Amino acid sequence: MNLKNVLLALLLPVSALAQLSDAEFNGIYQQLTEHSSAWPYLGHKDGETNPFTEEFKRLSWNFSDDDLMYIAQNGNTIMKASAGNELVARKSKNLTALFSEQLLSKENVIVHTGSLNANYSLAAVLYKEVAFQKEKKQRKQYYEKTSTEAQLRGLKELFGDDFDSNWDVRESDSLMTILTRIALSNDNIAAETIGHILKINQYKSPDYSRVKHFAGKYKTPELLAALAQFKNKTDLPLLRQHLNNAYVAISLFPHPSLLPDLKARINADYENPNFQQAVAAYKSSESKTLLESIRKKIAAAYPQGSQRDERYFALHGIIEKSNCPLYGDLLVSLENGI
Repeated sequence: MNLKNVLLALLLPVSALAQLSDAEFNGIYQQLTEHSSAWPYLGHKDGETNPFTEEFKRLSWNFSDDDLMYIAQNGNTIMKASAGNELVARKSKNLTALFSEQLLSKENVIVHTGSLNANYSLAAVLYKEVAFQKEKKQRKQYYEKTSTEAQLRGLKELFGDDFDSNWDVRESDSLMTILTRIALSNDNIAAETIGHILKINQYKSPDYSRVKHFAGKYKTPELLAALAQFKNKTDLPLLRQHLNNAYVAISLFPHPSLLPDLKARINADYENPNFQQAVAAYKSSESKTLLESIRKKIAAAYPQGSQRDERYFALHGIIEKSNCPLYGDLLVSLENGI
């Protein structure tokens, strides 16, 4: 190859170079399919690297967008999710269509993030990856404003490919708005899928009627929380009727009429972080008394040692996050008890 052709090849985008023959595509496709069975999850477990995730990223540059769409529609579950994530990274024009198709799928993927893991539908995985592009861009912008050049070099090395995104914040927000609208318009969407989408958006949605429809249908913590964001008093009976699932909702809409219901649940749920957060949200002398009761119940159940300290520390974090001066001496009491 002469110098002119070498320079031309270097200037061509990856997608132009990644024209595989059917045999080449099938060879890589079969290799990835076989390896995906050994690591049937996305992401990285705490302290471990997912070899399949790394291999898919390394080999996916060979695939065109059409190749990835084929995998996202026809591969096994892990392959579908991985191809969808790669299409997101590339800002594919097919994301809306793929998301609409995946809403009909009943396949679920385990996604690991450090020591945590959760089941996601394929549509929720795709939505999560779009949201992650926004997170990456915002994080990069923050570090660029607050870091020295040397620190930035270290951060780029630390985060690798996750340091930046091809998306800007506005583009991510725009697509997430479209995908949310599609999700809420589908009467057959799974509760887990709409729940993940609403949680990613901090339970905020512009469509009260559709949120209320699904909250009445599924009564999950995520949907009740999204409903509570509208702070409509006519929804209080639904929250009271499904109180065990409504603690996050109450933390967002701490209506005085629900505080007695929380008080009645203290013996059963005093260790539940969502229950503690709901109580703390009231920021009143009565809620302070309930929080003190929670502290005493923890002390009685765990008289000493790390178990008590861990629970005190978690409760302290919840109370501190409420940013209520009224709780100041309670925070000190917890600090002294650790």
